[in-house]
Amino acid sequence: HRVALSDHRIKAVDESSVTYQYKPKQSQRVLSRTVSGEAFVKSFAQHILPTGFRKVRYYGWMASNSKAKLEELRMVVWFSVGLVYWLASGHAPQKPIKPFPKVCCLACGAPMRVIAISDHPIRPTLSTHSRAYLDSG
Repeated sequence: HRVALSDHRIKAVDESSVTYQYKPKQSQRVLSRTVSGEAFVKSFAQHILPTGFRKVRYYGWMASNSKAKLEELRMVVWFSVGLVYWLASGHAPQKPIKPFPKVCCLACGAPMRVIAISDHPIRPTLSTHSRAYLDSG
C-alpha cells in the first residue's frame, strides 16, 4: 500500500521540526522542506481516510485510458440538462391530456363518482339470490 509520504522521503526529524523531500508537479527537481511537527502531522492527516472508506482513483472518464474528452463530457451534460429544462419548461410540444371517460352505473345509467381509492383488493359480497354462491359446504 502506498502512503502519502513514504519513509525514504523523510530526511530529518528532531524535537520541533520535520524535513522531507518533495517534487513540484511542473519541475523535475527534488526540493526539501522543513516544517514544524504539528504542521507535518496536520498535513499528513489530510490523507487518512475515515474508517470504511476506500481510495478510488482514476475511475470512469477520469481514468488514464479513457477516450472521452472533457469538452465532450461537458457537452453531453449540457445537452441532458438543457433537454430536461426544455421538456419541463412547457416549450416542448405536449399532447393534451384526454379526460377520463365517465363511468356509468350498469343498472340505472347514472354517472358514478369516486368516493375512495384503496390499495386493498375488493372483497366479494354475498348475492341477494336465494342460493348463496360462497357457501362452505
